[in-house]
Amino acid sequence: MSYYFEVLPLHPKPKEFELFTSYINRLLELNQITINELAKLAKEPALNLQTSTLDYGHYGVNSIANLTGHTVEQISQTTLLEFMHRFVREPQN
Repeated sequence: MSYYFEVLPLHPKPKEFELFTSYINRLLELNQITINELAKLAKEPALNLQTSTLDYGHYGVNSIANLTGHTVEQISQTTLLEFMHRFVREPQN
């Protein structure tokens, strides 16, 4: 299937405390596309919801930001790395 758009037609902002994989699932459902189609649009061939590590890093964040028209910062906030930065404090000496 061929697509002729740079931003997904339906691209809501991530919900507060929504994880990256949940956000991806929501985008898939709203736009009625598969993960393989999204990976192709995002130019991220290894984008795969079976891999729970998506929530832990920043893999695919830039591409999803481009496809949704949201900032990298907004999409990054859906990763567990961002949650850890908010809630885990560095030990003080």
